[in-house]
Amino acid sequence: RHASDRCLVASGAVAALIACASGALAKRSRDAVALLDAWLEKADQSLAFRLAAYRDASKTAGDKEGSLHAPQLTAFAGGRALANRRAFRDRLPSPARGDGSGG
Repeated sequence: RHASDRCLVASGAVAALIACASGALAKRSRDAVALLDAWLEKADQSLAFRLAAYRDASKTAGDKEGSLHAPQLTAFAGGRALANRRAFRDRLPSPARGDGSGG
């Protein structure tokens, strides 16, 4: 089992290096930031969107009672989830953001 784990780690490292060298990783990072920007814009304008996002996050987390990973309705309804995601986005390095600003 340990040898196969090491093989998977090595394979993952090779795949990551190839993605970095080919520019695919940078493109995927910019695409992910674009999706985050779209989410932030929609969430900023719509309580209904934030509540739907809460529902989706709850399904993903399994919404188990007392779970450390279960989202809180108040975070989505009150805007804390929006603020947290915006702060995360603002701390991303500029190559991922694609805006050319210093990160």
